[in-house]
Amino acid sequence: MHIDNVHDKFFKDSFSRKQLVEGLIQELFPKELGQKIDLVSLELSNNSYTDEKLEEHFADIVYQCTYQDSQKIRIALLFEHKSYQEKYPHFQLLRYLLNAWEQDSKEKKEPTLTIPIVIYHGKNRWKYQSLPQYFKGSDAELRRFLPDFEYLLFDISQFSDQQIAGFSNKFLALSWILLKNSRTKSYLLGIARAFTELIQAIESTGDMSYIRSVFLYVLSTTENLAKPKIVDIFRNISIQTNSITMTIAEAMKLEGKIQGKIEGKIEGKIEGKIEGKIEGKEEATVLFVQKLVKIGMDAATIAQTFELPQTKVEEIIAKM
Repeated sequence: MHIDNVHDKFFKDSFSRKQLVEGLIQELFPKELGQKIDLVSLELSNNSYTDEKLEEHFADIVYQCTYQDSQKIRIALLFEHKSYQEKYPHFQLLRYLLNAWEQDSKEKKEPTLTIPIVIYHGKNRWKYQSLPQYFKGSDAELRRFLPDFEYLLFDISQFSDQQIAGFSNKFLALSWILLKNSRTKSYLLGIARAFTELIQAIESTGDMSYIRSVFLYVLSTTENLAKPKIVDIFRNISIQTNSITMTIAEAMKLEGKIQGKIEGKIEGKIEGKIEGKIEGKEEATVLFVQKLVKIGMDAATIAQTFELPQTKVEEIIAKM
């Protein structure tokens, strides 16, 4: 899977969790704005307003909610793909907003006010400027012919690991610290203590599906030589996390995702064979899917994460 797709998938999996977006609004929105949003009314939308051209720039997650007890608005979370700032981000954002309002029109609705939020995790600082600033030398008479709107910017690189670990919403903290450091090789080894504490906080909520997502993301963004150490970090967090880690690690090793040997005991080590001879890719795929189902992954998640045909995954599950 291409690395941009790995980041996008983790972004979508993370920010599809309402509790994470609640934390984003409470902790990072401008206070005057955040206080007027009814968090209880937050509802994940199935709509996406990216088109073929916009997909080159970002992935989106859209929420609907109530503002000041009556007005319906949208919050569009736009995850910037690139590791550098787009020169004229307002142009892409304007296209996005027009797509949203055109969709409202097609559905015979009044246009819904949409708050665009750019989430950026590149290494270089994102320098915010207004749209009229793109047009140098324009006076007030000319600027009145320009559209002018703002967007909220969350440049993750500008948060220290200590700041992030201090977020009261641990779902937000965990996603933030991983996205911030993911472009650094073997990054998790340097933040292992803070990471472990965040995983334990998530585990206390009972959301083990998110821990599975985090493990897959960390493995996908870590160089091969460090992967055995990453597995050890997860294994030592708790019994539940160890169980998830070893099941996924075995399945991924079978698929050739993890190179070399994983240190420590793995029941029935996979080195081209699992408890005797398994001939052919078909049998290996069946066992691979069965292991993931046993730890609670559904057909759609397995198919998307490991790039398998969903119909094939569903067929294997039906025969279990």
